Amino acid sequence: MPQRRLAAASRIASGVSNCRTNPLFYSPSVPLHNASARQSSVRPAAVGKQSFWWPCAVGLLVLGMASAGAGETLWLDELHTSWTVAGTWDQIPERAAAGNQSSGYFYLLWPLVSTLGHSEWVFRLLSLLSLALCAGLIHWRLSSLENGRPLMAAACVLAFVSVERIQLFYATEARVYGLCQWLGLLAWVLVFQATRAKPVGNTHRSLAAWCALSVLATYLHIVALIPLACQAAWLACRAAKCSRREMASRLAWLLGCLVAVLPACWLAQPVWQRRAQWSSFAGDASIDALVHLFPILPWLIPALSVFAVHEFVFWWRSGKLQIEQSVAAESSTLATQTIGWWWAALAPLGIVWCVTAWDIAPMMHRRYVLGAALPLVMAASLLVLQLKDRRLQVLVLLVTFGWLTASQGTLQRWSQGRFIGWQRGEGWKSAAAWVSQRIGSDDRLWCASGLIEARGLTLPLDKQQEAYLSLPLRSVYAVERGGPPERVEPNAIFGDSQLWLERLLEEPDRRHWLVYRGTAQQLQGRLQRLSKAAAMRGPRVDEDTPAVRFTAPVEFGRVSVTSVRIE
Repeated sequence: MPQRRLAAASRIASGVSNCRTNPLFYSPSVPLHNASARQSSVRPAAVGKQSFWWPCAVGLLVLGMASAGAGETLWLDELHTSWTVAGTWDQIPERAAAGNQSSGYFYLLWPLVSTLGHSEWVFRLLSLLSLALCAGLIHWRLSSLENGRPLMAAACVLAFVSVERIQLFYATEARVYGLCQWLGLLAWVLVFQATRAKPVGNTHRSLAAWCALSVLATYLHIVALIPLACQAAWLACRAAKCSRREMASRLAWLLGCLVAVLPACWLAQPVWQRRAQWSSFAGDASIDALVHLFPILPWLIPALSVFAVHEFVFWWRSGKLQIEQSVAAESSTLATQTIGWWWAALAPLGIVWCVTAWDIAPMMHRRYVLGAALPLVMAASLLVLQLKDRRLQVLVLLVTFGWLTASQGTLQRWSQGRFIGWQRGEGWKSAAAWVSQRIGSDDRLWCASGLIEARGLTLPLDKQQEAYLSLPLRSVYAVERGGPPERVEPNAIFGDSQLWLERLLEEPDRRHWLVYRGTAQQLQGRLQRLSKAAAMRGPRVDEDTPAVRFTAPVEFGRVSVTSVRIE
């Protein structure tokens, strides 16, 4: 009996000692019973059970919310993806290069599409899974860094990601950027895990996995070099604080990774040489453009403001900053990783801004720094979770949620009854179906896709240019005539009104169906300019002045259709 009492007393003393030395449960300036009350909702014994199921639940919930709009009609860039994988395996490099893309992503998507079929869901499946994995990974990291709090960590992920329009856009886009975002986020986690003061697991395994992910992401798209450069800088700085042996090991891994991505840089030369085309969609090097790359203000302003006030009040009452309360290893790890996530979020933005400001390349577009978006979410979430008052945490999340829905037009869309599938609005599918019901056997089909690669081209076009510029009507949304299904071969129309007229005059006295990327009003203006160009052409020898007859354009979102006859 005395031995049992002695063992029980020893366990109690050990528990009190652990509470006193753990900065998450106790601080010298706060009485022990108060620290226990503030952390009463955290039970370390349950963290192990929650570490797997909570991230899975959060990831599945985000997947379900994003999947609501996954059946929306593909837009122009996604149609390039569908056209690339619609060909044979040998055609992938040529078709990917035509759209200024690397072929690695299409090699991953091609077997999936060949197996499951050509549909919007299949094309977007990799991006949907990537966002779900990102949400689960963020929740796992938040829960582990904050020693629990799975419910509040889940609330942070859902508030920052679930209604954020940019994240939902890339999660439902049949492009490489969502997958690159997932690989970049996982690479950051591995970097932080390998550079902790007391690393968890094998450091060499973490660095090897980081190298593999970085090389894969770079071969998928060259923009992965931006987060890779920031990760390399972090590794080099952290290696300076290690022993010589450990420093040499980390620098060796870093050098090996950089050497492995050099071939990807060489392969991406054609993409880089076309960087002048990026100015058509990239912003300028201004502070306003930098801030609006992502919803930085809704993410950070509420969290930073409340956190600053919270720390000031605590300092006013206790006479010292809360961050000075503990010097334990776990607290140091949390502070270091918080700084790391801020670096992961802000350093890529700084690189892109400098590259644009120095006229190296116009890169002020969110697709080039998409990997910085979720580190911003991590930084803001860590600020929220470090607030000790649960009511303040809920307040920050509500303000962020409301700010995101109001600033991104979500509330207006909801009031119109457009809850899902309202991100793009290019009705290529409906337009192709409408033309299929009306096109005749002698009619001609034209596609005015508005692709930037058409700038500077002149007639005649070669076969590859013709196919690329008319790709929206060549793969999943092809036009078919009635009766026995017969696929109609589209032709590309581009440039100014004079080039339009020359293309239509190739076969006059026929009805031409014109599918145009733009509104009905914009198409009406183009047709009027076409009529003026025909009138100014003047009569040729033994020919009359051509007259342009067209019907009122029919609008399908941002895609319009009309029929034209040159007489």
